Amino acid sequence: MELFSHPISPPARACEATFKFAKVDFKLTDLDLFAGEQNKPEFLAINPAHCVPTLKDGDFSIWESRAIMQYICNKCAPDSSLYPKEPQARAQVDFLLNWDLGDLYASIMKSLYPTLGFRPMPADLEAEKKNYQAKLQFMNDHLIKGKFLTGDNMTIADISIAASLSMPSLMNQTFEAYPKVDAWLKTMNAFPEMQAVDARFQPARAQIQEKLKKEGKL
Repeated sequence: MELFSHPISPPARACEATFKFAKVDFKLTDLDLFAGEQNKPEFLAINPAHCVPTLKDGDFSIWESRAIMQYICNKCAPDSSLYPKEPQARAQVDFLLNWDLGDLYASIMKSLYPTLGFRPMPADLEAEKKNYQAKLQFMNDHLIKGKFLTGDNMTIADISIAASLSMPSLMNQTFEAYPKVDAWLKTMNAFPEMQAVDARFQPARAQIQEKLKKEGKL
């Protein structure tokens, strides 16, 4: 299987980490998004939506990160607690993946990405920031059920949400105001698999932070 990625992308890094936690060999191909490599004809033939992450497995390709993570587990680690088979346990993981996509990561994109220059500036940036903070508070108060989000076992929901929450570090934001989130995230970031993926993120983070400093945003 080949994963098309870029180290700045949290969803792409979540897929990379899933491969590592599942102990599955894969080919990693980085596309230079800033140079437009995702728009080349050979990649458009694989993914007409021209985005990362994209997974190619023979003639099969998909490009939504949470579907990719589910596919990796279903095909390569079907008995792993990363994506449990028991219906209610799996439903909890699916719920959290959807909450990440539709609520948490969406709020990060709307509140943070405009400052980074990744998205247009919204009509009310302060309202978007408050909405993001509300998502963090909700997660802190209701969604962490133990050492990990669903209890004692880490799942792909933990991986996905931890990757999403790497992006506020671009603005040096921390999570001390949300102690359960802070403790959970520190647990996640201590895994060697997460650290290996984060090591690919740090050079891109440094470049973006240098740009933000020059622009007076950091």
